[in-house]
Amino acid sequence: MERLKKIVVDASVAVKWFAPEPHYEKALALREAFLIDQIEMAAPSLIIYEIANALRFHRIYSFSSEEISNAIRSLLNLKFIKQLRSKAWIKAVLLSMNKDVSIYDSVYAALAIDLKATLITSDKELYKKLGDEVAITLLENVKM
Repeated sequence: MERLKKIVVDASVAVKWFAPEPHYEKALALREAFLIDQIEMAAPSLIIYEIANALRFHRIYSFSSEEISNAIRSLLNLKFIKQLRSKAWIKAVLLSMNKDVSIYDSVYAALAIDLKATLITSDKELYKKLGDEVAITLLENVKM
């Protein structure tokens, strides 16, 4: 696999920055690479809501309101949030309908397409469904 230059991360990856789930080391390495300008990284604003909810209702770890608030602050401070343009929203809807994925998931894919980036996910089902539509890589397969 070639080295990543520009990526979009979904919530299944970003949640690992706050909860030590499988492959969290790779998720942390991606964030670190972004922080030291080795890669470009983006995500839609939806990621804030998804991470807050994932931490609030995490099936393994119990996060306090302060920890969740700190996680949100951390995400906002990364300054990697991108707004989808009209064209990308149309693509998101089409992907959702044609590939039987949620609008939530298709928004990440549409942003990756719009930015000519690789979508990084831990969601194997999403990877299977979108593999022929977007440059997509499973977090577990990322090489840094």
